[in-house]
Amino acid sequence: MIQFNYLIASILIISSTGKAPRIIPKKAMFIRSVIHPEIRDTVYMNPDSSLILPLVGEVKIPPMSLKHFKDTLETLYSRYYVEPALDVIPLDLVFIFGTVRNPGKYLLPEHSTVIDLLAAAGGPAPTANMKSATLKRQEKLMHINLDATVKGEIPPEELKTGDILYIPEKTIFLRLTNVQTIVSLVILAWNIYLYFSRQR
Repeated sequence: MIQFNYLIASILIISSTGKAPRIIPKKAMFIRSVIHPEIRDTVYMNPDSSLILPLVGEVKIPPMSLKHFKDTLETLYSRYYVEPALDVIPLDLVFIFGTVRNPGKYLLPEHSTVIDLLAAAGGPAPTANMKSATLKRQEKLMHINLDATVKGEIPPEELKTGDILYIPEKTIFLRLTNVQTIVSLVILAWNIYLYFSRQR
């Protein structure tokens, strides 16, 4: 079965392009059918360029373009469905840490941005310092003003596989500059003053 599937994929690539541009496979891809709900899964590429497809089983996929990868899957699934109607969405594995509601790793569609990742993580925590976020991409470290990005003042940075977004916590000084906090402190100070005034 594996050899047969690999042969089909190879024939499709060579006959269509004459060469195999290294675009697919990705580390992870979301595969779904717009007609058959049972074909809906996130598949992960193994180091030997094989993956486990729903219903089809293990398939070895040589490097190819996204279009040819989709054509290959259509051919494989046409053995089970007259019209597979497949959709393939390459995914990037990215990370977010710091003062967010749900830190951790996320699989997001290609071309997602730091805002998409922030939304996937449930948004920032109340103490998040959105102006001093950092994005680590391999050996490169970028400083990102997420506050300005959210407000639409600067365009959001597009993510790449392996990116790590970190949002630090506000310092005590920044927390005290919050208007609501200042009002609360003033009210507290006033109540303390009134209390000790009555004790005299």
